[in-house]
Amino acid sequence: MLQRIPLTIKMIILTVGVGIIAGGILDYFQTKRIRAVFYAELLERLNRQSQEDRLHFDLYISTHNKASKLIISQKQFIDYVKSKDFSTSSPQTRHFHEIPSWLPQASVLRSLIQIRYALLLDAKGRVREVYQNWPDAPPKSLLKPTNLLIKLSHNENYMTEIDGMPFLITAETVIDSKGDILATLMLASPLDSEFLLSSQGPKYQENIIALVEREKKQVLASNKPELMPNGTALNDLEGRYIITGKSFFDEGASDLLLQFTSFISVSETEALIKAVVSSNRQQRILIVFILILFFSFIGTYITRQIRRLAQYVLNFSEQTLGIKSEDIQRGDELYILKEQFQRLTKAIVQSHNELSISEKQYRLLFQKSPVGIFHYTTNLQLTDCNERFVEILQSTREKLIGLDMKVLKDQSVLPAIQKALSGKDGLYEGFYRATTGLAEIWVSMKTAPIFDSEGKITGGICIVEDITERKKMDEELKSKIEELEKFYGMAVGRELKMKELKEELARLKTELEKYKKEGKIAGEANQ
Repeated sequence: MLQRIPLTIKMIILTVGVGIIAGGILDYFQTKRIRAVFYAELLERLNRQSQEDRLHFDLYISTHNKASKLIISQKQFIDYVKSKDFSTSSPQTRHFHEIPSWLPQASVLRSLIQIRYALLLDAKGRVREVYQNWPDAPPKSLLKPTNLLIKLSHNENYMTEIDGMPFLITAETVIDSKGDILATLMLASPLDSEFLLSSQGPKYQENIIALVEREKKQVLASNKPELMPNGTALNDLEGRYIITGKSFFDEGASDLLLQFTSFISVSETEALIKAVVSSNRQQRILIVFILILFFSFIGTYITRQIRRLAQYVLNFSEQTLGIKSEDIQRGDELYILKEQFQRLTKAIVQSHNELSISEKQYRLLFQKSPVGIFHYTTNLQLTDCNERFVEILQSTREKLIGLDMKVLKDQSVLPAIQKALSGKDGLYEGFYRATTGLAEIWVSMKTAPIFDSEGKITGGICIVEDITERKKMDEELKSKIEELEKFYGMAVGRELKMKELKEELARLKTELEKYKKEGKIAGEANQ
């Protein structure tokens, strides 16, 4: 049934199928490649962004300690501390929601850091005044700081946990001229989403940053708590975000196992990848469509050529080999060509077998021929000969094959040999002395040209007959004929002489008879 379908239709169907399959495979691998490139590029960008975010974070942390140093160096702060008597045994902690006089103005503070809690401690480390720039009250443990906390946060940034929440603490002490402690300023900020936002400055953050507790692998704070609430497990985020981070800080000290982590949303990345893949897919569809048209044109062209070739094979089979073939029908041109080629092959094999048989018969006739036969090329080189030719020349096959006949000792045979190379039959009959053998014989040679399929002379063939015995017989016959002719001449001469003798005898007999008759008459007369 498929043989009835034209090859063009098959090639179009095949091209479409291959185009769809190739397009699907290309789409799969290209999408995979694009995704890998995008994720590699995004990861690299995330690493760069993470380094930049972390630098902002470290810089913001270091600013807290610088801010505390700057505040205690202000004259208004020193004058305020000196004016206060913090020697009362049962101090009352004062709370301020407005900026107290011992702190700089709001504009100055905003240029430095966002102060969440500022605590003024007396010489014994007791909290006397608290400024809170936040609705939530400070943790109770922060209002009663331990000596260890004051010591660890003195003159540097210190991250620790206070009442279950991570805090950044920094403290600076004011000393009088005698070296006695007048007061201590402690700045405290919870490490929450507001802190992370403040650390990155006013610029809009596309990426998500977070502080992650290393052991529990949970988010402690992020700059986008609506997307990444506190307490979110890091494992739950791995499929939704590309994550990178560093587990230590360059500024201050810490007894918290925290990791500064940056995130990029996978969904946004996938949306971008889908947009790029969709654009590429449209291009591939267009390319596949163009390829289908191109290969359809090529298929049509090839089909026409195959059909012509099939017709040529048909004509060749009929006109040259005489094979009767069915006329070319419409359908699969390759199938038709195959059928024609099979018939041609069968005929050629049959002809080859017949030719092989003929060649064997020719070789048998060539080798067993009673006359000598040899082949030679246009440059007069002997290429083959039969055994009878070897016997005639009393030579060997090894000496004869490859012999250059231009250097024959006896050149009398060359005109007849060369005549065949001019396209005519050659003939020589006469005496010949062999070059490679001992023969000195009378030969009869007949030469003829050999043509190739294009009618070009490629060499010649020569038939050699040893006529020495015939020549001897001719000589003997000639000698005998001469002897017979001589004998015949002698016999004829003898016969003529006998005839003359007989005539002479007859004449003499006549004369004798005459003389006898005349003498008798005379005797009678005398009587």
